[in-house]
Amino acid sequence: MKRSIRLINEAHADMNPAAPCNPFGGLTRLKEAERKLADIQFLVDKEVEELALRIDTMQQRLRSSNANSIIRLHRLHRSMSSTSHRSIGD
Repeated sequence: MKRSIRLINEAHADMNPAAPCNPFGGLTRLKEAERKLADIQFLVDKEVEELALRIDTMQQRLRSSNANSIIRLHRLHRSMSSTSHRSIGD
């Protein structure tokens, strides 16, 4: 993320119209800015993919945890239910 921000700042500085330039300098700076923009887009896409993977992993863990909790509650309910039936019958 820090690298993306640094590249954005550099690209912004490269596109500064107040910067001194020669007739070919503007085109060179534009090409550099385009390359930096492509780098930024690549890094952002990569970071989005990593975040999506983390979210998926956390959701799977949560589902698994919830399923395990439901199973434990069901077993506890069954055991309490059978215990209360035994005490009534005795």
